[in-house]
Amino acid sequence: MLFPSLLGSEKLIAIAFLTSFTFYHLTGVKNGSIIQQLTCIIKVVCFMMIIIACYNFAGIKLGNGQTISLNTVIKGSIFLAIFKSLELITGTYSGWDNLSIFAEEDKNPGKNIPRSYFTGAIIVMLIYVLINMAFLHMVPISAMANSKLAAADAANMVFGNKGATIVTMIALLSIIGAFNGHIMAIPRTLFGLRRNGFFLVNGTYVNKKGTPVTALLFSSLQNLVLIIIGSFDILYALGGFMALIVPGLVFASLIKLRIKEPDLSRPYHTCGYPYTPILMILMTTALFVGFALGDIPNFIVIAGITLLSYPVYILFVKKIPSGICV
Repeated sequence: MLFPSLLGSEKLIAIAFLTSFTFYHLTGVKNGSIIQQLTCIIKVVCFMMIIIACYNFAGIKLGNGQTISLNTVIKGSIFLAIFKSLELITGTYSGWDNLSIFAEEDKNPGKNIPRSYFTGAIIVMLIYVLINMAFLHMVPISAMANSKLAAADAANMVFGNKGATIVTMIALLSIIGAFNGHIMAIPRTLFGLRRNGFFLVNGTYVNKKGTPVTALLFSSLQNLVLIIIGSFDILYALGGFMALIVPGLVFASLIKLRIKEPDLSRPYHTCGYPYTPILMILMTTALFVGFALGDIPNFIVIAGITLLSYPVYILFVKKIPSGICV
């Protein structure tokens, strides 16, 4: 840990970050965009430095001849372990689809958003695969299986005792970037919901700097509640589950929208429609079931949160008429 004296104060630190970022984003959209761009650039540079350092390291060589027998793969709950790993991987890629939330603020969304989707996904995949290959180049699979943080083990071999500190700092930077993107994206989702009558009456209020103030404050309040009542493991599991539920519903809504509004302008056409969205719905459903079976305690908590949220949805639908924007 970077600051041992702060051990046990995680919730207070999280609340402080939430409060600071909320007030910062009230100062304008451009300021939040600057933070997002800086953290992304620095994070990519740091990852590339670690990858290059791992492959240039002339020290311990790995036993590349290590194998895992078929019996090991078949035995026990290996398939549940695979689903658990996929849950973490899903969390890694979570947020790639947030670009569509900013479509209204883009001058040419029909062209820029699809292009950004593809280039962004490819860049993330390349970095993710390369850094995992670099870790495997440094740390044997057997050692990695028993490691709490393989990245720190690989960094320690390259950078010495400061390796774990370097990895922790990169992780914190990554979290800050993800958190900043989250604070920018969620209020815009609530803003869109308000225009369809599913949010607070003044949910479309935007200040002179382009920030949806009511939506930002409401989402920050939600985050505050989650910080207070949830642990990191539960919140991360919630994020992993939502990263499947939301895209699955998006794929389903794509099919419904094509049927309901066939003449709507569509600058980008889905390749292989309707088979590709149906395939994605089936895949997200299968992953969701696998995640639930592999993490039953957290699934029960998440199911409870979902059930509690439904009465709130019904309240908004019945009490708040659509089309009212203050």
